[in-house]
Amino acid sequence: YNDDYYYWEVTVIMRKVAIIAIGAFVVESQQIFCVLFVLALLIFLTSYFQPFLSKKLMHLELGSLSLAYFTFFIGPNYFP
Repeated sequence: YNDDYYYWEVTVIMRKVAIIAIGAFVVESQQIFCVLFVLALLIFLTSYFQPFLSKKLMHLELGSLSLAYFTFFIGPNYFP
């Protein structure tokens, strides 16, 4: 991580905790919308702050967040 964003690993941990908490505490019909909101927020924050030293790492992180968003967005349509 960039020296200015030494704390970014905490955001990664909080992302995992948030998705687990949504799965455990949010009503089933609203879970997907909450997860999509969290992922969209994280994609925005990651692209805005750009906490990585390398552009490759930045692209990999945004790619993995986008893939997770795509999976949660498409999944309920094909596997209700």
